[in-house]
Amino acid sequence: MIRPDAADRIDGLARFIPDDGVLPVAGGSPGEALRPLAVSPLPDRPSRRLFRAEVIEADLDRVEAEQRDDGGWAVDFASYSPAAELEWRGYATVGAIATLLANGRSTRDTAAV
Repeated sequence: MIRPDAADRIDGLARFIPDDGVLPVAGGSPGEALRPLAVSPLPDRPSRRLFRAEVIEADLDRVEAEQRDDGGWAVDFASYSPAAELEWRGYATVGAIATLLANGRSTRDTAAV
């Protein structure tokens, strides 16, 4: 159920979103950021109105381009061990595939995943 005031609340957040939609993580690893599709991965959700269509398209292009040769995706934050990095990579891969498919895109090779 969407609250009646949800649209107003979302519109209030818009002033905090930079034009490119990339929100740097304060205190994070260099380059670590919340990107538009991390904030709004699904096209039919109210949060999508925080981003211009071209910002979402550019972020979808970025996600597609970041697919590794083995079919997976990496994370842009530091992991505390190689095992944790591998585990987070699995989450990132499933998330990237789900986001791309929900937005009408596909991956190079989901069979390798």
